[in-house]
Amino acid sequence: MSFYTNVCRYGNTILYRGYNNHAKRIYKRDSEFMPVFYQATNTPTGWTGLDGNHVKPHSCDNMREAKQWLEDQKVPGRPINRYT
Repeated sequence: MSFYTNVCRYGNTILYRGYNNHAKRIYKRDSEFMPVFYQATNTPTGWTGLDGNHVKPHSCDNMREAKQWLEDQKVPGRPINRYT
């Protein structure tokens, strides 16, 4: 059984540590992580949120772009769903 003991964002990378299936420690830096967010929309897109409403995906090339996009989208009453 593999599992993570710590995961954190460092700039544009994700650092994580844990144990693999052979009980050996793993330390990894993942710079290819590309976040995807889902926004509510009225047009059918083939995607639905947990509440059953239509959502549209918005992909980001890196985590800094995702952080900036989230800051720009902050509007009271507009939910942003975060999935990867």
